[in-house]
Amino acid sequence: MRVDLTCPVEMWHCGLPNEKYPVCTMQMYNLSDKSVSSLQVCIRAYDRAGQLRSRKVERVQVDDIPPQTVFEVLVADEEAATAPDLEIRIEKVWFTDGTVWRSGAASLSEYDPPPTLTGARLDAMRYLAGPDGNCFPSDQGAVWVCVCSRPNPASADRCRRCGRNKHDVFTKLNQAEVEKLIFARQNEEEEKERAAREKERLEEEKEAEKKKKTKRRRKIILTTVICVLAAAALAYGIIFHGIPYYHYMTATQAMEKGQFASAKEQFLALEDYRDSAVMALECDYRSALNSQKAGTFTALKVAWEGFEALGDYRDSALQAQISRYEAAQKYASAGNWDRAIELFEGLGDYSDSADRALKCRYEQALELMARKDYDTAREKFEAIADYSDAAEKALECVYQPAIASLNAGDPISAIDGFLAVGEYRDAPRQLLAAYYGAGDIYYSQQDYDTAADYFILAGDYSDAARRARQCLYDPAVEAMEAGEWQKAADMFEKILTYSDAAALWRKCIASMGDEKMAEGDLTAAMSYYEKLPEDDAETQEKITECVYRMAMAAFEEGDLEKAQLLFAEVEEYSDSEKYIRGILYARATTAMNEQDYDLAIDLFTQAGDYEDSEAELTRARYAKALDLIDNGDYAEAIPLLELTPGYLNADTAIRDARYRAALQMMQAKDFEKAAEIFGEILNYKDSRTQYKECLYIVGKTALENGDEDKGLEYLSKVGDYKDVKTLFSAAGYERAMVLKDSGDYREAVELFRSLGGYLDSDAQADECLDLYYEAAYEEAAAAYEAKEYAAVVAMLRDMDLSYLPERYEDLKDMYAEAAYRRGDELYAEKRPYEALAYYDLIPGYKDVATKKLTRTCYQIIGSWETADGQTRFDFRADGTFKTGDREEYYYTTQYAVYAGGENDPVGMTYAYNILDLRNGQILNLRDEKTGAVYKMKPAKAD
Repeated sequence: MRVDLTCPVEMWHCGLPNEKYPVCTMQMYNLSDKSVSSLQVCIRAYDRAGQLRSRKVERVQVDDIPPQTVFEVLVADEEAATAPDLEIRIEKVWFTDGTVWRSGAASLSEYDPPPTLTGARLDAMRYLAGPDGNCFPSDQGAVWVCVCSRPNPASADRCRRCGRNKHDVFTKLNQAEVEKLIFARQNEEEEKERAAREKERLEEEKEAEKKKKTKRRRKIILTTVICVLAAAALAYGIIFHGIPYYHYMTATQAMEKGQFASAKEQFLALEDYRDSAVMALECDYRSALNSQKAGTFTALKVAWEGFEALGDYRDSALQAQISRYEAAQKYASAGNWDRAIELFEGLGDYSDSADRALKCRYEQALELMARKDYDTAREKFEAIADYSDAAEKALECVYQPAIASLNAGDPISAIDGFLAVGEYRDAPRQLLAAYYGAGDIYYSQQDYDTAADYFILAGDYSDAARRARQCLYDPAVEAMEAGEWQKAADMFEKILTYSDAAALWRKCIASMGDEKMAEGDLTAAMSYYEKLPEDDAETQEKITECVYRMAMAAFEEGDLEKAQLLFAEVEEYSDSEKYIRGILYARATTAMNEQDYDLAIDLFTQAGDYEDSEAELTRARYAKALDLIDNGDYAEAIPLLELTPGYLNADTAIRDARYRAALQMMQAKDFEKAAEIFGEILNYKDSRTQYKECLYIVGKTALENGDEDKGLEYLSKVGDYKDVKTLFSAAGYERAMVLKDSGDYREAVELFRSLGGYLDSDAQADECLDLYYEAAYEEAAAAYEAKEYAAVVAMLRDMDLSYLPERYEDLKDMYAEAAYRRGDELYAEKRPYEALAYYDLIPGYKDVATKKLTRTCYQIIGSWETADGQTRFDFRADGTFKTGDREEYYYTTQYAVYAGGENDPVGMTYAYNILDLRNGQILNLRDEKTGAVYKMKPAKAD
C-alpha cells in the first residue's frame, strides 16, 4: 500500500461508487493541530490494462473540522463507478488560519498494512493499549506502523494519529507482551479451574465418607453377635494370619484416600509382605502426581524431585520432565527468566524445551531492553543471534543509546554506536549528524583541524562541507604564504572542492617538487610531481626532466643497464634515443667480449642500425651458432646460421649443421625427422643415400607394425632401393586381399592393377571386378523389372561403370533408361524440377538434350532482369522463384507461370503470361494482376 505520510488529513475508510450510487464516501481524520476548512480530492480511474481512463479533481468545503476529529466527505464520479481500479488522493488541505498544505512532488511511501488482530490477541492488545489498538506494531525501515494501524515515517518519535511514543509502542505493546498477557490469563483461568475441581473432589470424598460411616454402623450391630460367637474360633487365625493382611488393607485404604506418607510408612512396616515394597513406591508416585496436579511452584518442585527419586518406577522419568516443563512455563509466565531458562535447558530435547529456552532468553532480553539496560540486553540478544529477530534487536540495543547520546548533545559518544550498527535503520544518516555535531563542538573549542576532520566525515549533511572549508581554507593560505607547503597541502587536500583550494593544493605540491629538484633530490621531486594531474603539461615536463637527469647520472656512473631503462621512459625527450642506442651498443659489445652471445644478440637487435650494429648482430649470431656446433647442438645452430647467409663460410656451415643434426636424429632413431632434414640437403655428402635409408627404415617398420598406409607412403618415395619393390608389392597385395575379403571390390581392383603382375594380382583384379558388378547387376535388374526406376538410379549412380565385363555391359543402358523413365514419371506428375535432377544425369541420352531440356519449364531457369536493372526475376532449378520481396514456388506451362506458397501446382494461381522466351536470351512476362510487362535478358553476374 502507498500513503503520503506528510498529508495532515488521513483517509480511514472509503465507500466505493457503483452504477446505482456513483459517489465516493470517504471517512477522514484531521491529524493536524489546526482546523480544516476544505480539501481537494483527486480520483483517478484506470482500466484493466492499468491505463488512465479518467481523472476528477474536486474541492470539498467542510465545516471547520477541529484537530483530531473524524469527518465525512462525498465526491460524485460516474466514470469511477464502472472502473476496474481507482486511486484516491488528497492533493490540498485548506486550514481556517489561511494556510494551505499541498502534496507537491512528495513521493508516496510504500508499506504493508499489518493484519488486524482477532480473538484473544485483540482483547489482550486493547487491554494493554486501549480501544484503538488493533494490530501489532511493524517496523518497515522507512515507515513504522503503530498499533492503531497508522503508518508513520521512521524519523517520527510519536504516532501522528494516536500520539503514542514509538519506543513504548515497540517495547510495551509488541507481540511478546500480548502473548505474555494471554499466557498469564490462561494460567489464572487454569488455576481457578483446578482449585474448583479440587474443592469439588474434596466435597465428594467427604460425602462418600459420611455414607460409609452410616453403612458401617449398621454392619457393626449385625456382626457383633457373629463376632462374639466366632471370637474363640478365630482368635488363633487372626493372631497368626489376619493381622498383616489387616495392616496391608489399612495401608491401601490410606493410599486411596491420599494419605500417602502414612500409607507408605505402613507398607514399609510390612517389609516383604505381598507387594508392600512396590506399594510403598506407588505411594511416592501418587504423592508426586498429586503435587504435579496442584501446579504451584513449590508443588511442581516437590513433584519432579519425587519422580526423580523413584528412578525407573513406572513413567516417573517422563513425569519428572513434565513437572519441570510445567514449572518452567510458570516461571516464564511470571517473568522469572533465569529460573525458566535453567529448567527448560535442563530438559534437553524434551518436547519444545530447547525452543522455549530460546524464547525465554529472547523475552528476557526484550525486558532488559525495555528497562533501557541496553548493554546487558545486547549481550543476551547476541547470544541467541539466530533466533527470530534477535540479531536485529542486538543492533537496536546499540542504536538506541547512540540516538540518546546524540539527542542529549553528546555526538562524540554516539559515533561509535552508529559505526557499530552499519546500515541498520537510519544509522548512516544519524552518523553524519553525529559527525557534524562533533565538528561543531571542536569548532567551538577553536580546535579547527579536528573540527574540519569531523565536518568532512559528515559529508553532505547540512552545511558540513561549508563548515569544513571554513575551518581549513584560511589557515592553509597562511601556511602557504609562510612557505609551509606540506602543512598547507594537507589542509587544502581535505577541501579540494572549495573555491580555488584545488589549484592552491597543486601549487603547494609543485613547489615542494621544485625545491627537491633544485636540491638535486630527483626521486623526492618526482614523488611530488606524480601526485599532480597527468594532464598538466608543465608537471609532466618536470617529471620527464627528472627521469632524464637520473638517466644521465646512471650513465655517468657507468650503470648502463639502469641508464638504459630510465632513458627508455623518456625516449622522446632531448637526445634520450641516441643515448639508448649507444648504451645498447656498448652493452652488446661487452657481452660479445664476454662471449655472452645471447645477450649480445638481443642488445644488437634492439640497437637497430646504430653504427655497425647490424654487422655485429650477424657476427654474434654466427659466433653463437659455431658455439652450438662445437657443443653438438646442431638443431639449435641451424636457425641462427639461416640468419647469416653469405657470412664467412656460413653457407657451408649450415649444410654441415643440418647433416650432423640429421645423423644425430638417426642415432636417436628419429628416422622421420632425419629424412626430412636429409631431404633438404640431398646433394651434400651422402645425404641422398641417408635419406633413402631413413625412408626405407620408416616404411619397413610401419609395415612390420601393421600400418600399411604409412609403410606404402614412405616406401613409394624410395624407388628401387634395396628390396623396396618386393616389400611394396607384397604389402599392396596383402592390402588388396583385405579389401577383397571385406567386399570393397572397386578399391581392390585398383590396387591389384597397380602391382604390375605381382603373383596372381591380374587374375585377382579380374575376379574382384566380376564380383563388383555381379551383386549390383542382379539387384538393379530386379528393381528395373519391377519398374522401380528411382531405386535403380540410386544403386548405380555412384558405381564406376568404366570397367564393365562383357556380360554386364547392359548396366550402362539400364542406368540411363531408368533415369530417363524416372524423369518422365516425375514430369507427368507435374514435378518438373524433381525430374530435372534425373535428366541432368543423362544429358546425351536419347532426346534429353534435344527435346526434354528444351521445355519451357527448363528454359526459364536462371536470373533475368529488365534493361534498366529495376526488375529482376530469379527462377531456380529447385522450383522456387524470387522477384523483389516476393518469393514463392512456381510451375510453368508453355505460355504461363503459376505461383503459390506450397510446391503443388493444383493450389497455385496464374501469375504471369509468357509473352516471349527464346534461346535463353529473351524473356518477356506480363503480370496478370497489374498488367505490367517485363522485357528481360539474362542478368549480369552479381
